[in-house]
Amino acid sequence: MTELLQLRHEISTLIGDIETLQSSTRMLYRTEKISWLPKMREMAFFGAFFGLSLLTMAGWMYLLGSIFVRFVLWCIYCFVQ
Repeated sequence: MTELLQLRHEISTLIGDIETLQSSTRMLYRTEKISWLPKMREMAFFGAFFGLSLLTMAGWMYLLGSIFVRFVLWCIYCFVQ
């Protein structure tokens, strides 16, 4: 009799686990139904930030590169004379 009760308890535990998995799966499926507008806003924000950071890095590289070239030319000019 105790074996039967233990088996019944294990079955009810498994059923509870299955129901939990099904509900979590439903929750995941519902989150995928988000409208395309918020997704596009998020991607646009990320794209704008990424583009601005690339532009800023390119500006800094140009500035530092031009300073370095001027320094090298100045060194050549000063030490050749």
